[in-house]
Amino acid sequence: MKHLDRLRSQSPEDFFLRRQFLGQLAATGAIAGAWPALAQTTEGWDDGDPLCRVPYTELSAPDGYELDAAFLKSFIGLSQALTGVKPLDQNLAGELMDRYARHKQLSPTLKKLIDKYRSIAPGDTQPSDDVLKQNFFPDTPANDDAKNLAEGAKQLVYLWYVSAFYLVIPDSNPPTKAWVYGTREQYRRALLWSVIDAHAPMTPGGRPGHWAFAPKT
Repeated sequence: MKHLDRLRSQSPEDFFLRRQFLGQLAATGAIAGAWPALAQTTEGWDDGDPLCRVPYTELSAPDGYELDAAFLKSFIGLSQALTGVKPLDQNLAGELMDRYARHKQLSPTLKKLIDKYRSIAPGDTQPSDDVLKQNFFPDTPANDDAKNLAEGAKQLVYLWYVSAFYLVIPDSNPPTKAWVYGTREQYRRALLWSVIDAHAPMTPGGRPGHWAFAPKT
């Protein structure tokens, strides 16, 4: 319990989900980051809890690139490399790609992430963890572009593991960050739940008596 209490007190900015070379994956990072939002989310998901339905500007289409089959293929390759999970569901990938690409704040970053991935994974070859770390999570980012790329990669991992972005709420004063979720189904299919062998909170179903078992840590 002390371990989980300590994790829950951490901000997602103090850590980010990454398999193997960045440490403890979802069993620690995702729980700690998602816990405040999950604890405060109401059952009236569709009615729009503030922490779940943070308003943001959605683009009609991404500016400067198309979400075609080739882009989706690269998106899946990059997602599999950063999450450490393979294969990822293609239909869910299409939905998450669309969310990322149409988010006004994040849309330009997605194109940069895909361009960088294609440069280190020609022909969709699997880049090594060292190459991924060097290009997306350097210990000391060389410039603002590198920082932006690292932040964008973190958002992509968050999106897959907890189905949410972790962003500053528009027009909040002082600046406040919150988890920005998509649909209930995307939340139910987030990777975190399979990693920790737990049923997604606030969703129907689950094995009989699942509520009585603690998630894996």
